Amino acid sequence: MALGRSGQNTERDIWMVPLEGAGETLRAGEPTLFINGPADEINPSFSPDGKWLAYSSNQTGAFTVYVRSLKNPGATWQISTLEGYLPEWSPKRKEIIFHSLRGGRLWAVPYSVGGDAFVPGVVRPFGGSVDFPLNRAAPTYTFSPIDNRIAAVVAASEAEGIRQRPNYILILNFFEEIRRHAAQAAGQ
Repeated sequence: MALGRSGQNTERDIWMVPLEGAGETLRAGEPTLFINGPADEINPSFSPDGKWLAYSSNQTGAFTVYVRSLKNPGATWQISTLEGYLPEWSPKRKEIIFHSLRGGRLWAVPYSVGGDAFVPGVVRPFGGSVDFPLNRAAPTYTFSPIDNRIAAVVAASEAEGIRQRPNYILILNFFEEIRRHAAQAAGQ
């Protein structure tokens, strides 16, 4: 899958690119446009079972998170009313996590699937009160494959309960500096 710009539009659309071959001979096949609307669609993320695609779109004016069926691409569900970016699927729980500018927090949406219908639950805060920096172009967090933790880019001063790291000073040419200081002291 790749993000790309359609040749006729200036908005960002989501493209699907099949992978062909195997091992070191893996190569991209012919891209096909998957979501082409009047809005920007960004941050695509496949579900663990490969049946759904979560992404952010500004079709309502602000970026919010949506889920679209890969089997029936016209079937789409809005899963957040908060401004949302960078949706990530939990590998073990039926839950999607996304980043919101609202407080710089991660939010979680539980979901269920009934036949071909995606049923989002109620959005709730995820991860306590830790602020996560937002990079709308690339994720700043990811789930562990065993789903008992996430890795995130968080400034130590912003993380609750994280001890401040000491400042270090790197001195280049240390021995030359010692000699220079010794010569200055001897000349005084």
